[in-house]
Amino acid sequence: MIMCRSIARIVEFKNIMKQSAMLFIRNNILRKRRGKKELKGRKWEEKYRDLEEITQKEK
Repeated sequence: MIMCRSIARIVEFKNIMKQSAMLFIRNNILRKRRGKKELKGRKWEEKYRDLEEITQKEK
């Protein structure tokens, strides 16, 4: 029983990781396509945080 639960948790974790990776890739593709245009439906803080991360990577 304990083994089954742990396996289920691992599978669930993998699925979550896969989904987040897909979202990350999709966002990057959208960002490249739109260039410096803002991504629609985002909160300003998220935009600001993303911009900070991008500028840190470029340095």
